[in-house]
Amino acid sequence: MSRKKANPKNQKSAKSLLSRSLLQIERLCETDHWQEAAKELEELRRRHPQQQRVLELLAETYWQLGDVRASLWARRDLAALDPNDPDVCLWLARAYLDAGYAFLAAQTLQRLAKLAPDFLDADLRDLIDVVEEGVEELLPQLGNRENSRLLGALHDEVRALLESGRLAEAEQAALNLLERFPDFIPALNNLSMVQELVGRLPDAITTAQRALTLEPDNTHALSNLGRLCYFAGRTEEARAHAERLKSLRKGRDLYVKRAELLAILGDDEGVWETLQQARKAGDLDSGDNAALLHHLGAAAAGRLGKDADAIANWRRALDIQANFDIASENLADFRRPVGERSGPWYFNLNRWLPKSLLEKYLTVVKSASRLGNAETTKAVRSLLDNHPIIKVLAPALLDRGDAVGREFAFYVASMAKTDEFRQVLKTFALGAHGSDALRQRALSTLQEAGLLPSGPKHAYFQGQWRDVQMLEFQVTGEPSTAYAPAVEKLMGAAQEALNARDGKKAERLLQEALQLAPDEPSVLNNLTAAYNFQGRFDERDDLTRQIHARFPDYLFARTNLAIGLVAQGEIAQARELLQPLLSRKKFHTTEFAAICMAQIEIALAENHQEAARSWLGMWQRTMPDDPQVRFYEKRIGGHKWSPLYW
Repeated sequence: MSRKKANPKNQKSAKSLLSRSLLQIERLCETDHWQEAAKELEELRRRHPQQQRVLELLAETYWQLGDVRASLWARRDLAALDPNDPDVCLWLARAYLDAGYAFLAAQTLQRLAKLAPDFLDADLRDLIDVVEEGVEELLPQLGNRENSRLLGALHDEVRALLESGRLAEAEQAALNLLERFPDFIPALNNLSMVQELVGRLPDAITTAQRALTLEPDNTHALSNLGRLCYFAGRTEEARAHAERLKSLRKGRDLYVKRAELLAILGDDEGVWETLQQARKAGDLDSGDNAALLHHLGAAAAGRLGKDADAIANWRRALDIQANFDIASENLADFRRPVGERSGPWYFNLNRWLPKSLLEKYLTVVKSASRLGNAETTKAVRSLLDNHPIIKVLAPALLDRGDAVGREFAFYVASMAKTDEFRQVLKTFALGAHGSDALRQRALSTLQEAGLLPSGPKHAYFQGQWRDVQMLEFQVTGEPSTAYAPAVEKLMGAAQEALNARDGKKAERLLQEALQLAPDEPSVLNNLTAAYNFQGRFDERDDLTRQIHARFPDYLFARTNLAIGLVAQGEIAQARELLQPLLSRKKFHTTEFAAICMAQIEIALAENHQEAARSWLGMWQRTMPDDPQVRFYEKRIGGHKWSPLYW
């Protein structure tokens, strides 16, 4: 079959569309809208991966945003399109230099000098001299071995691939390097990290052990192996490696590697002490490691209650590295009300678990609504059986993970429904880390499973340890009253009239319903609402008292009377009316709204804003679209949930 020729009109249209898109992006760049430009350019790159102008703009945009590694990869793609263009080579060399890959920068400049000797002006020769001086300073770190410049370039290539998330390519590059330089420990450390990130924990441990066999005090290998042992459930071995790191007095990146491992292990005091030791040793100058060490120290300080120290060290980390996201995110979280904070946290979830495993977890979550609870529990347990690392890390993630990590661990623990994970949830719920809202959810999950005794729970709430009374009930949308068909029809029409605030029409329909169901309290209760809309308040109040007298257990009569008593200043009587309702185990959503409304009125009358917000928060979670919720949000002041009663 002959190949179908491309339609010239379509090709012309596509080129025209690309040109218009590039023109719009250039305008964004000219007005310094770099974030928007990057978003548009990435979409163009997806559709036109070999379009030179797209890549040029992308490289410039990421450089302006301070993302030197993303800028580098755009430059590499440009070099792949035209490897013999001197300008492209020069920009690539500069990009390597900006990203910290000095050997690749030197290699690229040497190639440029051979490719276009006439291109070398005085400024460029000065740049080459500066890069060469830097390389000479780095050579001793490689052992001053034969072919050390080649080794440096191969090592830079592994680092560049690893740091950009190109894991398969990074692994192959590391293996290629080790074929030529089998005793080069940094390559073994990087290979171990790649193997960890792709989920091959046993291979990663073996590689880290190989590095330590060559150099028993290698700080990177000790830190890596300690972390890997912890992830594999070999906690005592992990702690032994941490103690070994603590005993060392020198070594490359000693303090940051020690702090990283201690952070994984949850040794907050150890992390904080490591920062102090690094400061005394004068090892807090500049660079990525210094920023990371300040962040780890800040997170430890925050977890230890040293708020001022935490803020100061996050600010210092951002002074060193302005686009250090985890420090800025922690600092923003730390400025929130204490009960709403998720942190501090040392690492994001993707530092704890490999991407492939997180993708499997998301598949389970997305299918949960289709599977139902029983099948979801089965799927979660299968995930746990196939990936035991989750069992090991769930407690750590709840204790010191980021918000996403804690949600991950909470979901797995609550859906697994095993004794082991219920204990994990209990430890978290009664602990001091994580947001109040998430710990409340953990307590509710345990309460529903019957795993907590009745009565107050001693819990950390709004930054304090206090006794919290849990309200042990279920809120459901299931109808609580079954009407005869004729009554149901009249009640439905009356409700529509009430929604339209047509009290007269509602009264007529409800009187008809009473003829058919004279002993139905809900019909009488709706009649009080019809009186209310007509301004017949005395009749409303009289009927409410009659309903309560005839049907003392009817919830709405009690809540309506309680609200009336609050208006009269009879707070104690109002509370007495509501007290029996709090022992009920199940409420319809409308019943729960009525209780919340009455309790809020009591709290506001007593000027207990905190209690009012607590009841409002429970109402918000149960019925977020209820118009009355909006009314009380404004009345209380629009404050978010701050519960005292769960």
